[in-house]
Amino acid sequence: MDEPQSPEPSPADASSAENALAPAEPAADYPISTGKGVKETIESILIAFILAFVFRAFVVEAFVIPTGSMATTLLGAHMRFTCKECGYTFDANYPSRSNGNEDIEIPLRAGQERELQGRPRTFAIYCPNCRHKVSRDEATNPFVRYGDRILVLKYLYIPWISSPHRWDVVVFKTPTDRPAYAINYIKRLIGLPGEELMILDGDVYVKMGNAWQIQTKPKFAQDALWRIIYDNDYRPLNQNRSDGWTLPWVHNDGDGWDTGNAEDARVIVFNNKDGGGRLRFDPTRDPRYNPQSAPGGYFTDWLAYDATMGQDLSRYASGDSFASEGDYMVYTVSDLKLQFFYDRKAGDGPLMARMTKLNHEFVLTFTPDAVRLKHTHGGDLPAEIPPLHAFVTSKARGPIKVEFSNVDYQVSVRLNGELIFQTTPQQYHPDVKDLLARHERRRESRTPFGEPSVTIDAARQQALLSHVSLWRDVYYTPEDANGRELVHGRPRDPVKLGGDDYFVMGDNSAASYDARFWTDEIHLPDEGLNVESGRVPGRFMLGRAFFVYWPAGYRPFERAPALVPDFGDMRLIH
Repeated sequence: MDEPQSPEPSPADASSAENALAPAEPAADYPISTGKGVKETIESILIAFILAFVFRAFVVEAFVIPTGSMATTLLGAHMRFTCKECGYTFDANYPSRSNGNEDIEIPLRAGQERELQGRPRTFAIYCPNCRHKVSRDEATNPFVRYGDRILVLKYLYIPWISSPHRWDVVVFKTPTDRPAYAINYIKRLIGLPGEELMILDGDVYVKMGNAWQIQTKPKFAQDALWRIIYDNDYRPLNQNRSDGWTLPWVHNDGDGWDTGNAEDARVIVFNNKDGGGRLRFDPTRDPRYNPQSAPGGYFTDWLAYDATMGQDLSRYASGDSFASEGDYMVYTVSDLKLQFFYDRKAGDGPLMARMTKLNHEFVLTFTPDAVRLKHTHGGDLPAEIPPLHAFVTSKARGPIKVEFSNVDYQVSVRLNGELIFQTTPQQYHPDVKDLLARHERRRESRTPFGEPSVTIDAARQQALLSHVSLWRDVYYTPEDANGRELVHGRPRDPVKLGGDDYFVMGDNSAASYDARFWTDEIHLPDEGLNVESGRVPGRFMLGRAFFVYWPAGYRPFERAPALVPDFGDMRLIH
C-alpha cells in the first residue's frame, strides 16, 4: 500500500483573546463579569474551528506516510539501526499490513504479531555504508517507528504559483482505487500533460520534437535523491571483520597515499614530494559482492531500506537475504557524486579527481593557483569546460569543500558551496541510440550500461583529504522486484500523456507500485472523464507535500509507544 493516511484531527488549544486585546481596567471599580468572558471564549473557539476547517479544506492538510515507496525521502513504518561496526545510522522498512479497513498495523516490536515457527521474526539487515550484517540479536524483534507525518499544500491551480511541477512530491487520488477513487497516494511527479515519456538507464526522457531529451533534476530535488555508497567518516574501526570487509579506497604501496588506520581512519593523506599516485574506489570491495548475482558491488541500485520488502519469511528466518526477497534484479548506477575537503599543505603538484560514465571521462584538476575541468569523449582530445565563476585556489582559506557530480548527463562542480562548473547539453549529452541498444541487451549482460570509475590522483605535494564520501542517484528501474517488465514508460513503447494527465513514480523505485505498473483505466461517464491506465488525471491531484512536521516517532523509554517526534528530522520535502 502506498497511500498516505490523514491523521485524526486533535483539538486545538484555543484560549480567549480577551486577556490579550481588552484594555486594562481598575479591578476595584468594576466587578468581574464571567458571562462576557465565557461568551467571547466560545466565539473564539468556534471561529478557530471554522478557520481550521477552511484551512484544511482549501490550503493545507496533514497526512501520514504508511509505507516505504518514497524512502528514503519519506519514511513509512520502519526500524532504525546504528551499525556496530561503522556507527552509521540507517532505516529499514517494516513490512506493515492492513487490517482490512485501510489502517496500517504498527506493533511495538517488529516480531510482535509476526512470529515464525513460534519464534520472533528475524530480519536480514545490512548497513548501507559498510555492508555489515546486523547481528541476530539486534535484528530479532526490533522496535518499530511510526511513519512520517507531513503537510500538503493543496493545489489552487494558479499558474506558476501552485500548479504541479516536475519533481514535486505530490499527493493524489489513486487511479487504481475503482470505483470510489478515495485512497490517497504520494509519489514524485515525473511526467506533465501532453508529454511523451520513457525510462532509460534509470533516467527520465521526454520527447522534444523528434529527439529524446533527458530531464535533469533541480538541485533541491537532487539533494533529496542521493543515496549513500560509502562515507569514510563512518569507516569501520574493526580491520579484521569476519565478513572480509576492507576499505574500498585502494592504492599501490609506496605511492604517497596513506588511508589511515583504526586510530586516524577518517583522514586520507598524500605525501610524496617527487612522484605521484592514484587512489581508486574499488566497488568489488563490497563484502557481499558476487559478480554472478550483484554486478558492480557498491555501484548498484541496491537499497538497504528494502531488505524486508518481500514476504518470503523462510529467507528472513535463515538470515541470508541481502535484498528484497534476496535476489531481485539490481542495476549498475553510473550517476555519482564525489565529495571531500581538500587541504594542500605543501608542494606545487596537481590533484585530479576523475569520474567516468560509458566512454566519457571528466577530470577536475587543482593546482596551487587554479582549478580546471576537462572532458574526454572516447578517443577525442580533452575539451576544457569553461568555468561559470573564477575560483583561485591559492586564495581559499582553509580546506576546500569539493562536490563533483555526474548525474542526468550533467556534470557539476561546487567549491565551498559555489557552483563553479556545469556542463550544457551541447557539451555533454546522452547517445540515446546507443543507450536503447544497450537496454535491449540487459537480459544478456549483467552490466549492459557499463561500470563507472572514480579515482583521485595526486603528485608532488603534501595534502589531506577529509570527509570523503561517494553517493549515487536514484535509479528508476525498468522492472519490478519480481522481474516483471514495467507496463508504461518502456523505451520501445513510451507513455503518451493526455492534455490533463500526469505520470508519477516513487523514490524507492524497486519497491514502488506506481504509474509504471498501473493497468486500471478510469471511466467516469457522469463526469466526462475517461483516462488510460498509468495516468493521474489533473482533477485527482490534491497538492504538493512540503513539510515533515512530525518525523517518525521514537520512544521516550523502552516500553512506551513511539509517540515523541524526532524533532531533528523536521524538514522541508524536496
